[in-house]
Amino acid sequence: MRLRNEYRGGFRPLNLGGRIDRVMLLLLVLIGCHATAPGADLVESVVAVVDKEPILRTEIEAQLEMALYSMGIDPNDTARVLEIREQVLDQQIDQLVLYQEAVVQEIPIDEEEIDGAVNEAIARNKQEIGSEELFLRQLELDGLTEDELRERYSRQARIEMMVGRLMHRDLNVEVSVNEEEIKAYFDEHQSELPRREAALHLQHIVIGVSPDTILVEKAQSLALEVATQIRSGELSFADAARRYSDDPNGRTGGDLRRVARGDFAQSMGPAFEDALFVLEVDQLSDPLPSPLGFHLVLLQDKDPAGAWIHPSHILFRVPVVQADAARAEAEAEEVYRRAQAGESFEELARRFSDEPESAARGGDLGWIPTSTLTDQAAELLPRLAEGEITPPLTTDGFFHIFRLIEREGERDYAYEEVVTELTNVVREQKRMERYEEWVAEVRERHYIKRNPWGED
Repeated sequence: MRLRNEYRGGFRPLNLGGRIDRVMLLLLVLIGCHATAPGADLVESVVAVVDKEPILRTEIEAQLEMALYSMGIDPNDTARVLEIREQVLDQQIDQLVLYQEAVVQEIPIDEEEIDGAVNEAIARNKQEIGSEELFLRQLELDGLTEDELRERYSRQARIEMMVGRLMHRDLNVEVSVNEEEIKAYFDEHQSELPRREAALHLQHIVIGVSPDTILVEKAQSLALEVATQIRSGELSFADAARRYSDDPNGRTGGDLRRVARGDFAQSMGPAFEDALFVLEVDQLSDPLPSPLGFHLVLLQDKDPAGAWIHPSHILFRVPVVQADAARAEAEAEEVYRRAQAGESFEELARRFSDEPESAARGGDLGWIPTSTLTDQAAELLPRLAEGEITPPLTTDGFFHIFRLIEREGERDYAYEEVVTELTNVVREQKRMERYEEWVAEVRERHYIKRNPWGED
């Protein structure tokens, strides 16, 4: 397994949707700039110069290879390869122009933040490669020292952060979109929009398998005991993770790396995620409940703007035994019997469903495309008559009872159904146009020279 020759930091460029190729290439430039091996022939390999900064042919070739792979383009498609190569070079020029502009504008950068990002990238390399010994061996095979790799990552992190902050300063202004623009876009592109799939309007009741309260209390008690040992200094967090965590990553100290806002909301619940994001750096949480059990979380780092956190955790899993599943199945069968006997499905959902969001709506799931149905649901639900109710179906450890309200075949979307999505598309299109105008203005303030590629 090779080392990553590029630094992968936290900054990502503006979401300039609508120009997939250009956005992909910009991202490739951001993560792959100046990854050239020491000793490259600068005189013969320079394909462009920005101010006094050379762009080497080997850099562009490496980025081109990444771009072709990411975009699924055949390297033997000569015309397409030449087109993408020019776009890669243009994006590299833009990247260096923006970096030089950030230097001129004296965009502030925190050296400790750069060091922290580099340390995280090195640690990620070591973890992915398997061990410190394998990491050092791979460095030797790549002809690098750790100091040289750190220097490379440091430069890339500096460029990435400074360009990101320049873009944020100059482009972080809300772009307004009006109804007339959205409707015009819909009228012009309606034939290009995907059709709405055949769909079912469903209600459901979810009965979860809950573990025995004795086991819940036992796991919570152990979590509290371990938290006390960590806070008293009797046990380090990493040692506690290795000793107690039921998550396999406990063997490496429980590191979860950076987590973006929203990553945990669906799988672990909004309350769990909210509890993580209010923690301060180096703060240890109280035991936090989740569908898996209880977690002790230590916050390593966080974004001051609240976009991400870097937590480590210790999982105290609460096991689910056969008796718990049998109890849930019996409850689901009883709810199904009552629904079949004529009780209000909406009231049964509000009372018994273990999914709070849909339960509050009487179990209403809205329109579900038939292509997204899985397992038993895909086999049974499309054959239901309107108003018919299914017996309990088992999916991912839950029991589901469905009721079909109505069905609809494939058709074109109405404007009202896609206005939110189209608003975002038009806004992103305007942001892209604004970005390109801004880059063109910045280019005018810098020296740019392109050299012949030197094809054989």
